[in-house]
Amino acid sequence: MLARLRVDASSARTHPIVFAVAIRQLGEQQSLTFQSKKQGLYMTLSKQQPWKILIVDDEKGLHDVTHLVLRRMQYAGRPIELISAYSAQEAEEIIKVTPSIAVAVIDVVMEHDQAGLDLVKVIRNQYGMNKVRIILRTGNPGMAPEREVIQHLEIDDYRDKTELTADRLFSVVYTALRSYHALKTIAETSRGLEQILLSTGAMLEDKNDHCTLYLALLKNLQEVKVISDCSLLLGDVMGIYSAPTEPIIAMSTGIYAELSGRTFEHIEDEDLRHLINRRFNSKATYIGERGVLLGITLPNQQYLALWIASEGMLQPHVTYLIHILLERFNSNLMHNHLRNEVLDAQRQALNTLCEAVEMRSKETGMHIHRMAAYSKLLAQLYGLPSDQLNLIEAAAPLHDIGKVAIPDAILNKPGRLTEDEMDTMRTHAQSGFDLLGRSNSKMLETGAQVALTHHERWDGTGYPNGLKGNEIPLFGRIVNVADVFDALMSRRVYKEPFPLDKTIQIMSDLSGQAFDPALIDLLVKNKEQFSAIFDQNPDYA
Repeated sequence: MLARLRVDASSARTHPIVFAVAIRQLGEQQSLTFQSKKQGLYMTLSKQQPWKILIVDDEKGLHDVTHLVLRRMQYAGRPIELISAYSAQEAEEIIKVTPSIAVAVIDVVMEHDQAGLDLVKVIRNQYGMNKVRIILRTGNPGMAPEREVIQHLEIDDYRDKTELTADRLFSVVYTALRSYHALKTIAETSRGLEQILLSTGAMLEDKNDHCTLYLALLKNLQEVKVISDCSLLLGDVMGIYSAPTEPIIAMSTGIYAELSGRTFEHIEDEDLRHLINRRFNSKATYIGERGVLLGITLPNQQYLALWIASEGMLQPHVTYLIHILLERFNSNLMHNHLRNEVLDAQRQALNTLCEAVEMRSKETGMHIHRMAAYSKLLAQLYGLPSDQLNLIEAAAPLHDIGKVAIPDAILNKPGRLTEDEMDTMRTHAQSGFDLLGRSNSKMLETGAQVALTHHERWDGTGYPNGLKGNEIPLFGRIVNVADVFDALMSRRVYKEPFPLDKTIQIMSDLSGQAFDPALIDLLVKNKEQFSAIFDQNPDYA
């Protein structure tokens, strides 16, 4: 992670020893660059995670020599960290808490003649550390013949201690590091590609929610181990804040968390601010030592950019994964946009058909809009997840679509229906199911279920199938409550509208008979919200 540490110049002069010690301690763990500024000295810290090399040998002198030969080694711009263990048992304790060992240099003979060989089996079989490169060295090659060891153990090199000169030891360890790095890169790339293939557009269902898009991409980037948790979502958020045409920081995490809702000028790091401004205006992807800036153009042509701080320059395979992920993300985005357009068109067509059905019964189309809102609210109060809320909102208006098969004389009769007429009216539940149930669409399948079951009663005396209690699907029970509430509150050819309190009283009296008691409790406790929906969607003349 790149970071800035500002040290006032006067402090450095006043406490030179403390300053020097701090610099030295930081330098042991960080790669430092210095910038001289008028206000003081700025140090840019670039954290370099070291390669961990485990030395296992019961001779202290060999540890000292190994440390002397390898201590200044670097590979791929990263230093090494040497970890010493003086027995196989001590090495195993270290391995338990250090899973990221890159190379292990192991003596064969320690506590007993086979201690090193047994340790190799523990590393491979017990701990499953298949990528760590293992170099065996021995002072008694006759006790463990090289050909036999190479054939039966998964090791990378086997050396007589007398062979391991300083140059040879350096060469062997460096080659092992290269092999470990290659295996790790392959594994990370494979895991990243697998994660990308598994990712879907499910999180992108709300095509207008830029925050959902941001979190979806951020989650996928984290899953392929590409990024840190420090990020900024940048863009014109179209009126969500007070300056709709000025690019702002829409969301932020990690060290940037306090910047959410502010303009770019609030980014204190001047170099980062200029970098983001320049790249944002050019809409160009940037991958550098400080992080990555990914551009996303939404189907509505809104441009967003995602800045993610990184731990130094990303490796080529990580850059490759980012480009593939971004390509797939944009593809999913467009796919979902087109799918939502189709679903919106389908829903509008069905709503138009439902409005036509309502108009046949001398009611206005506002009934189906209220039904959608009542049902979604009741489902939300019941605790259903967001995808189910959207589903019932779309399906509820279809509850009476079967009335298209009912003759006008019965549908619009002002007085009480005869028993035969009631039998005909009751067929609309089955007719609605038959009309909608032939589709593979989830929305239409749900609408078919609602049409069939919204006249079932909690006590089992409803129609068409006399279902009782929880035998009635939840969506059918919800739409039943919503439908009766709206009918009581509205004017019909056979009645005047009832006030809210009388409506609630009638429905409360029927709790446990016509209605699910749990749903009636929610209706009663939140009656003002349901009344507000009715008032906001009045029937037109």
